[in-house]
Amino acid sequence: MTFKSTGYAGEVVKYVYVESNDPNANRTQLKIQAAVDVPPQPKIDLDRYTYDAGLIVEGETLETAVVVKNRGELELSFECALPGSVFEAKGKPAVFPIKVAAGGETEITVRFSLANRVGFVREFILFKTNDPLRSTISMTLSGYIVTKLQLKQIFEKYKSIIK
Repeated sequence: MTFKSTGYAGEVVKYVYVESNDPNANRTQLKIQAAVDVPPQPKIDLDRYTYDAGLIVEGETLETAVVVKNRGELELSFECALPGSVFEAKGKPAVFPIKVAAGGETEITVRFSLANRVGFVREFILFKTNDPLRSTISMTLSGYIVTKLQLKQIFEKYKSIIK
């Protein structure tokens, strides 16, 4: 039997069941315990993994910020991808790869054009990283796009509640 420690860190417990022809103990549980040492590495984390923009008027841009954190011991390097979007870091166009020191964080703003779209929208920002355990992670962006006419109808329908 082999235990592959990739993806594990710290104390790990696994159970194995051994079956035999012994009538008194035809099935025995074995507990295997190990301490997995992990070398220093970057470790990506996001302040949130979803963003719901709610109701969006047609033609608007979906915009949000996300804080990328490095919870590891080595420098984190990452890139973002979402076709049709623009990424900014510190108020300027993002230049990838972005590097984050061990224990540090940085904020990225994404602007995603919703031109010529109506109805439900769900898109995914992909983060490609040098984190050996999470080389690719995603953040979900969602919302519901209405036309100006639909928005007017919504306000008309619910105007008594809004007052």
